[in-house]
Amino acid sequence: MTTKGPYNTITATGTASASAAEINADLCAITAGTSGAGVRLDAMNPKDKRKVANYSSTAEYFVYPASGGKINNRTADYGVLLPPNSVLEFECVDSVNVWAHGVS
Repeated sequence: MTTKGPYNTITATGTASASAAEINADLCAITAGTSGAGVRLDAMNPKDKRKVANYSSTAEYFVYPASGGKINNRTADYGVLLPPNSVLEFECVDSVNVWAHGVS
């Protein structure tokens, strides 16, 4: 299992997978950014997990898969919405697919 480190904060940037900020820890908290901006998962190996939290009480952010990846078998590079004050866990199942689990 690969790891990026235990915890860090990040600012959401961009409005598409290519321009979103890449997450920088296994447990990552979005603490700033314009509503509608996003973060992108890093490349993961099967069974790797990442948790992304939205610390904003008002802004919604997007979480995108790693380049070319799919979340819940949706269209490649398509993001999922992370509402205010919520957490999603992402688990890599193969070289392309990641499952998103609601944790909040």
